[in-house]
Amino acid sequence: ASVFAATGLLAEIEARVYEVDLGAFEEEGRARVRVVHAAPDAPEVTVAVKAGETLFEDVGFGDASDYTELDEGTYDLEVRAGDEDAVVLEAPDVAFAAGLVYDLFAIGRTEDTSLRLLPVAAEARVPCAGLVGVGTATDACVRVVHASTGAPAVDVYVGETAVAENIAFGSATEYLNLPGGEHQ
Repeated sequence: ASVFAATGLLAEIEARVYEVDLGAFEEEGRARVRVVHAAPDAPEVTVAVKAGETLFEDVGFGDASDYTELDEGTYDLEVRAGDEDAVVLEAPDVAFAAGLVYDLFAIGRTEDTSLRLLPVAAEARVPCAGLVGVGTATDACVRVVHASTGAPAVDVYVGETAVAENIAFGSATEYLNLPGGEHQ
């Protein structure tokens, strides 16, 4: 997955692409977070928990920090800029939900106090192998739901192979592990 961003001032606009890490989390109850510096007049920025730990340090304009995993919760953040580490933005009550991946875009300008954090979230996807406990990272997870009123129980085939049998109306299979790609 990627995020496409138009950065810079209008007269010097640039397109940038940032790859998003939607991989599985090492621990439950965590969110994955990074900062993307898209404020054209701000020097390198540091993002920290107010009166607490530094999360991201010296991120230059146009750059994205590495991801870090945080406990689910609400954080009061500060954006600091320059050699003095002056606080240029206070961002109270930034919420991070477990299982989501956040890109915190520092946008706006320090000059006119329009600087702010724009959280962009995506749901992390667990590879099918992790979800069902078998297969490879390129496999697909498929769940079959029988929602055809009046139809008898059905069997589902992939090619010549039955992957689910006798599925009654109003029921669903557990996730099925199938090789990725197109199938009949």
